[in-house]
Amino acid sequence: QNEIALCKEWNDQSKETLVLELQETNRTLSNEKNKYLTIFESIPTPVILFDSNNRCDNINYAAQQFLTENLYSPGHTYYTAENTHTVEDIIPCFYADYLAFCQEDKNEASIEKDCPSPTQGKKSISIKFHRMLDVSGKFEGTVIIFTDQTKRKQIEEQLRHMSFYDILTNLHNRSFYEQEILRLSNETN
Repeated sequence: QNEIALCKEWNDQSKETLVLELQETNRTLSNEKNKYLTIFESIPTPVILFDSNNRCDNINYAAQQFLTENLYSPGHTYYTAENTHTVEDIIPCFYADYLAFCQEDKNEASIEKDCPSPTQGKKSISIKFHRMLDVSGKFEGTVIIFTDQTKRKQIEEQLRHMSFYDILTNLHNRSFYEQEILRLSNETN
């Protein structure tokens, strides 16, 4: 009954009114798309979107700078139909992890791994895979978010070293010997 009423109302509207309504809707959708694209390209976190066929749907500027050698210009995938780069092309270091995630039933997964970056050398990366679903719950693709953990790990290692070695002499300190006594006093030793 509601559908009939909507169809009747739509049919009763003039052609000019319908065209104006469609133009307004088109402007709104274009503005929303531009907002999304601006935010996506501006965030400093590397993000890649893959479609359901494992082809790159979009890659933000931060991801390009981190992982690739400028496959796309910013916003490229929005303005062209070209979609040829696969997961294996863009993130070969994480391809096996990506395939493992695809075979699971989880909506998201996180891993941490050391990986060479073609533009920045060896990096310690935390990577998060997240399934994208459409409004009906159908699988549309995967979002992959990278976080560079390299500096944090370097600082942790420096702190670990400082906690067991004297700063002036670089010899083992009391904390180191206390840890060793605990380790050696274990029943297996």
